[in-house]
Amino acid sequence: MANEVFKSSDWNNGIPQADPNNDLTITSSRVTFDTEARNIDAYFYRDMGAAHFDENFEHLLTVQVNGGSYGEVAFWMLSNTINDFKSILDGGEEALVCVGFNNSYIYLMELRNTGQFQDGYNYGQSTPAYITIERDESVGTYGTVYIYIYDDSDRTNLVDTLTVTLPEKVNFRYLFSNCSYNSGTTQVLSGFCENLDLQEVGEEVEKTSSESASGQDVVSAGYPGADLEGVETGGGEETVGQREITASEFGTGVDNAETTIARTDSEYGSGIESSIVSPVFFGEDTGLVTELSILTKDIYGFEAGEGEDILKELAGVGGKSTDMRLHSPTGRTGIQSGKTGMLSKGVNI
Repeated sequence: MANEVFKSSDWNNGIPQADPNNDLTITSSRVTFDTEARNIDAYFYRDMGAAHFDENFEHLLTVQVNGGSYGEVAFWMLSNTINDFKSILDGGEEALVCVGFNNSYIYLMELRNTGQFQDGYNYGQSTPAYITIERDESVGTYGTVYIYIYDDSDRTNLVDTLTVTLPEKVNFRYLFSNCSYNSGTTQVLSGFCENLDLQEVGEEVEKTSSESASGQDVVSAGYPGADLEGVETGGGEETVGQREITASEFGTGVDNAETTIARTDSEYGSGIESSIVSPVFFGEDTGLVTELSILTKDIYGFEAGEGEDILKELAGVGGKSTDMRLHSPTGRTGIQSGKTGMLSKGVNI
């Protein structure tokens, strides 16, 4: 299992779909909202596909309320409608919501055409709450949703359990990690949601290791991408994160889509959120890198968005990469389409 990467293309590359007051700040693992008001439409979501959440689930996340006065913001929401959750409620649509309210409360809400059903707890502010959200369809006629609130990251000290019994079976498509409550008033709330883990098991694919031009092993995986967390790299270190690749991102002309990017703590330093590397894409049969996102100066030595010159350097065209190397299973310095296993820092090509 792995945390959602909010800077990935699955999450609109970390760009909120609605944020009129620029209240949201998004890193790879955290969505922070600063004085998000109750008179705006603001949200950040992932389209999981129709009826994706159609059975039992258990999601993990960490939330924190930092202050405000009668503000109301969703840390997490499942719905079939893209809107603020007051409009979803008023429109008679269904949703499951974990809400921060009035500088200290955490609420579980179930929205539908007959109103809202909720349970809440006064957890306090400026203290992280480690929560588990569970839907158990074996409890009750249509299932029950629980939020288990813990005050430790190991989730051993249970502080409170929020419970809502579901009156109907509903499958959900959209996953939100922030959503405003637009009731037309100006109250605000600040806080964050981070380390969202859906605990979903992806399709099993073969994990392989190949030798690069520098003689080091490269971890790679076949389409549609494997969870490489815990897999050893050539240096005997375990990877701590990776980004899954899809065929649509590579384009129809690329065979096998064998790219997965991993990192290790020793390469990037533990606790550096921006060290979670986004995908590298390759032009069809050109050997040129065509996109690399989440480039940060403190890690790679150059700014994000510097463009084509950097990308060519990374591909070994027209010069060397002075900040990172690309390991190629084919043993080449110029990278062929869809054939890189890993990014590392600090060695010239």
